[in-house]
Amino acid sequence: MRINHNLSAMNAHRLLTLNSDRTSKVLEKLSSGKRINRASDDAAGMAISEKMHSQIKGLRMASRNSLDGVSLIQTAEGALNEVHSILQRMRELTVQAGTGTLSDDDRKTIQDEINQLTSEINRIGNTTEYNKQSLLKGDVSNRDTVQFYDSKLEGGVVKNINAEQSFQWDTGKPASDGDKLELELNGQKIEVLFQAHDANSKNALDAYDVDILSVPNKIKVNMDDPASEAGSAKALKNALDAVVSNNPKLKDNYTINFDGTDKTTITATGEYTGDKGEIKAATYTPAPLATGALSSGSGDSAIGKIENVKASKEFDFNSLEGADETATNKNIQDLIGKGMTINGKSIEFYNSISGEYNGSVIGVNLRDALEHDNNDEKVSVLISSIIKQAGPELEGVTLSEPIGAGKTVANVAKKANSIPVAEAKYEFDLDGTNKLTISAGSENGEKANKLKVKIESNTTDDLDVAFDGTDTITIKLAKDDASKNTKALIDTALQGLVFTGAADADIKSIDPTKLTSLYTGSEIKGSDATNAPITDLLSGGVAESLGIYDYQITEVFSVGDKIAIDGNTYTAVEKDAKASLGQFNVGTSIEEQLDSLVLAVNASNVRFTASKQGTDTLKLEEKPGQATGKDLANLTLKNTKIIVNANIGGLEGNDIAIEDGFDKDHNTRLQIGANEGQGFTIAIGDMRALELGITGKSGEEGYSKAANINDGSSEELTEVALDVTKQENIDFCLNKIDKAIEIISNSRATLGAYQNRLDHTIANIDNAAENLTAALSRIEDADMALEMSEFTKLNILQQAGTAMMAQANQRPQSILQLLQ
Repeated sequence: MRINHNLSAMNAHRLLTLNSDRTSKVLEKLSSGKRINRASDDAAGMAISEKMHSQIKGLRMASRNSLDGVSLIQTAEGALNEVHSILQRMRELTVQAGTGTLSDDDRKTIQDEINQLTSEINRIGNTTEYNKQSLLKGDVSNRDTVQFYDSKLEGGVVKNINAEQSFQWDTGKPASDGDKLELELNGQKIEVLFQAHDANSKNALDAYDVDILSVPNKIKVNMDDPASEAGSAKALKNALDAVVSNNPKLKDNYTINFDGTDKTTITATGEYTGDKGEIKAATYTPAPLATGALSSGSGDSAIGKIENVKASKEFDFNSLEGADETATNKNIQDLIGKGMTINGKSIEFYNSISGEYNGSVIGVNLRDALEHDNNDEKVSVLISSIIKQAGPELEGVTLSEPIGAGKTVANVAKKANSIPVAEAKYEFDLDGTNKLTISAGSENGEKANKLKVKIESNTTDDLDVAFDGTDTITIKLAKDDASKNTKALIDTALQGLVFTGAADADIKSIDPTKLTSLYTGSEIKGSDATNAPITDLLSGGVAESLGIYDYQITEVFSVGDKIAIDGNTYTAVEKDAKASLGQFNVGTSIEEQLDSLVLAVNASNVRFTASKQGTDTLKLEEKPGQATGKDLANLTLKNTKIIVNANIGGLEGNDIAIEDGFDKDHNTRLQIGANEGQGFTIAIGDMRALELGITGKSGEEGYSKAANINDGSSEELTEVALDVTKQENIDFCLNKIDKAIEIISNSRATLGAYQNRLDHTIANIDNAAENLTAALSRIEDADMALEMSEFTKLNILQQAGTAMMAQANQRPQSILQLLQ
């Protein structure tokens, strides 16, 4: 038995303390309801639960964001609903104004209401907001490219190409007595009978017995005597004139012409213009191929046609061309974020190297143009990008380059790669590490390959350089004083030589001033050369080979065409070309253009001499000292222009508008997820009157002459409304209002689609948040029944431990029994 160390009490104390700690943790879980109250409870579980907290809170906020988005959409859609109603009322009024039973005063009253309704559309567009954000005004921050200007396509016309039929007699084979020609003009059959003029009382070439009541219309006509081709043709003209002028169904609708020799031509006119005035195939008796009276093929049917010439507009991007690649790149980069609007479709420039395009209009990538390595072709590449990327997305128009743009001038002959002149030289290894190089200079080329250089040590401390008059230069280096053997001193001595009396003419022609030396060490000691004298030939010199290039001009250039030659640009102008400015005259033939182009090339001081070979070939010869070792590429006609063409011909294409800059949609980005990149963009276009097309500019066809529309919030009149005071404008006005209704309908449909999507988004987010909360509960929340069972057990153990602790503390008192 021991009293200093009561091991039983110590053991009871340890277990009591352990149970007490466990009881405290269970009490903490029971009090908080959480299984994890600190990281030590469950480190991994705590990390997972915190992520889930972030997700759940983020999802709940995303759900609120989506609800806010629905509210924004409802605000915009509600405003557009009213605009829809206004447009329907405007259409109703326009239809009313179109009836002829109304007076001018009635139409003016209708116009007043249309003016007020249009101003109200502007007011709605300008003032509809959500949390101080304008919803129906779009984004007008980018309105300038400097390449396009506000305009409309032009040149759209309707051309009537009338039916035309010709009858021509072969040489020596005029009409004969009794020949008959039958033809049909717009359903009217005509029969012309040729008669010999001496067989009746009529004069030669007279037309008579005109019977327009018969079917077919019959007429007789005399021939001349003797019969001739001219007489036959003139007689036919007289006969046709008679029957046409006397037939009310044909009069003023066909003209008959005689060419003075052997041909008569019928042309439909008047009411029968275009595709109405058909002239059916004629028959000649006896058959033409049998008698040869009429030339074969003259009896083909002729049908006129209506040709709708398409409107177009040309835009020149030549202002983007800089003096060098850096300048051109800057000009092209300045386009980023800008653009234009063509027939209501907007185009925006971007560079994909900064990221993919995420705008709401048509994106055109400038990267190809910026990375193109030929400055002369950068603008051409840009135009090609616009045509390829934007062209298929546009409506009602086609983009194209001018005819011939980018074509290659045929290269019919070319000398092999030119070779720049190379210098002859030789390196003398003095001591295994240091080298003395003697160079003859590039101007001497291969001539210096025969020149010998001898390195020795002088007997004195003087540098000595001499030429022996045949083929050797001897360099005697100072024996001990290396400071006298410097590169500068050797060069001076070499360049002071006079090459006279040389046996070899090539060596004699070497220019001593081109001789140079180069020493790679710090100094040259003559003793090094004394130990190992060196004599050797210079080598590696190459004579200059100059390139010669022939280019055949295959077609006549047009005004504005640009031809690029070795980095220089030459532009075709109509007349008075200035060669010093790189201009050449278009002229009337390839030869004339070539003469002018030769002058322009030679005036630009490039590395070529230009000349004309024959009538169609440009010859370029490199000048001495200008060889580069690179082939001159095929010459290319540069293009800086783009043409916007209407798809439909006729007058309608003239109404297609092109605007500099573009209006972006109003974009509102909603964060509809808990994490990065989980956004959703709502785009709403400009819904004001001008963008809807129901107002225009003063003087435009179909619109009022004076401003009569305000922005809805001030009295200032800034726009002009559709003009319904004139009955002839009604179709135009109805078309514009119908298009505006279509725009509003499409926008409302899009907003409705947005809202339906967000309804599903909210449902999904709420469901995800609920499921994540359940998962979090399983990880984080305490099982109260389990924890209560644990607490009961630990409570009993703690009571038992306390009792045993008391018993253990009493045991040492038994020692006192030993002292009695």
